[in-house]
This record gives sequence, C-alpha cells and structure tokens, in this order.
Amino acid sequence: MAGDGGRTFASRLVLSLIAIATLVPLAASAKTASLTAAQRARMFWQEFSWSPDGRRMLMTGMPGGRGAAVYIARANGTDAQALTDTSNWSSWGAWSPDGNHIAYAARVDSVNAVFVMNADGSGARRITTGTAKESSPSWSPDGSRLAFVSTRSGAPSIWTMDPGGASPTALCDAAGDEHNPVWSPDGQRLAFYYTNGGADSIGVVDASGSNFRSLGPGVWPNWSPHGDQLAFAAGARGQQPDVYVMNADGTGRKRVAGPGFFARWSPNGRDVVFLRSVGESWPRPSYLFSVRPGSAKERRWPAR
Repeated sequence: MAGDGGRTFASRLVLSLIAIATLVPLAASAKTASLTAAQRARMFWQEFSWSPDGRRMLMTGMPGGRGAAVYIARANGTDAQALTDTSNWSSWGAWSPDGNHIAYAARVDSVNAVFVMNADGSGARRITTGTAKESSPSWSPDGSRLAFVSTRSGAPSIWTMDPGGASPTALCDAAGDEHNPVWSPDGQRLAFYYTNGGADSIGVVDASGSNFRSLGPGVWPNWSPHGDQLAFAAGARGQQPDVYVMNADGTGRKRVAGPGFFARWSPNGRDVVFLRSVGESWPRPSYLFSVRPGSAKERRWPAR
C-alpha cells in the first residue's frame, strides 16, 4: 500500500489525525445538536467503533476538512452528535468495557496526547504527559490497560498504560512505525499495522509484548467478536484499498468488498462494516457500507 493510491490514502488519514491546527483549550462538554443534512453531506468519517452493548457508535469526523472531532451516534451511524471540538483534532474514540468512559486522542498545547472523558463528553482529562505524539488509544477487555501509539522512544510504537496514565510500558518492536493497536476479545493479543520501507503490514503480538508475528500486507486490523478472524484494508500501489478478512493466524486471506477502508466487524459478528469515500476533492465525504463474508452483496448503512 504505497505510492499515490492505497498507501497515500492510509497515510493521509494518519496524518490528518495528528495535523497541526489552531488550538483552543479542551473543555468538558455535553452532546451538541445532531448534524444537519448539509453537514452530513460534507462529512468525511475516518474511523468508528461500537459501544460494548452495541447500541451506540463513536466516529471520528472531519466536517469539510476543517479539523476532526469525536461524535457519538446510534449504532447505525445516524443522529451523530459531537462530543469534542474540531479545533483540537480529536480522534480515535475508544469505549471503556463498561461503556462509561471514552478514551481519545487530541492535540493541545502543541502536543498530541491521550485523554479520557465520560461517555456524555463531560469530564475530559489528559492522561499522558510530555511532548511525544500520542494517539490511537484502545481499551483492554478487562479495563485494566490502555494500548496507544507514542513517539516517546523515537518512531511511533505501541505502548500500554493503566487508564489513569500510570505505568507506561513499551510493548514490542516491529521494525517499523506502528499504528492502530486493537485488543483481541480475550485480551491475550493485540493486532496493529506497521510501516517499513514504504509497505504496510499487519502484526499481532501477545499482550506481554512477546511472540510478534507478521500476517502480511494491510492496515487497520479489527478482531471478530470470537477473536478467530481479522478484518482489514489492503491495496496495491496506485489503488485505493479494498476490504479483506483472514484467519487470526494470517491464513485464509480473502477480499470481501471494495473499495473501502477502516473495516470493523459488526457487534453480531456476521457482517463487516467499512467506510467508502466518494468524489474527487480531499477530504471526500465517506459513507458506511457493510458486507457479509461469503456474499458479494454490499449494502449502504443509513449513515446519512
């Protein structure tokens, strides 16, 4: 996934999540009014996740390319309401296992940091310190640890810490820039992707940091509810990525839809839901689609 197609598409998303913007202080906030039809028509969604009970969704949105914010929506992506301010380039909302808190990344005081807030957007507090760029928090299934990406040791790499920010620990060395860690449902492994020599590959490592395995080309891996499969995006040079699934050991790699990016398994585990951009300008508006592995039929979710 290199060049001006799939690789550039993935790189633009990563860079936009940590872009420098005109800043205002973070403040506790309650949910705002739902997006209007005109706002929805221009929205570029970058990523999403479901609440533990499957009834709500967090989405990172870029309204017209003027910053990014974390939105909360119904499980199908409708009725999206902002929880954070776009001027802080907030992104990567992640639910705590009990659904009461949300970890996310934001840029404040010229630093990319990890924050935790209540599920209604109130009580935001910064939990990482220092000047490193830090992003992509992911809550362990038992709620005891947060995985995140940090440059505190140089290149972007995966670290873990407790939910209050204490006990930061480097996880592994994948011989490349590491991105987007996600815990397996049993909390025993993490999947992520790493970039080395212009190529993006998916890696899996034990929660202890040992037993790293490379599973082949791809970005944005996501575990199925039973932990036996991964959904992800991958694409050849000069092309936008497509959506794939494979077994958790890297076997059985299969294209299921495309073009598309940031694929996640639906809460029921039967469908793979993904984002697809339309138009020519950047950032292009994006929409939610789903596909059931084993069937080539795609359907658009009612996200507009």
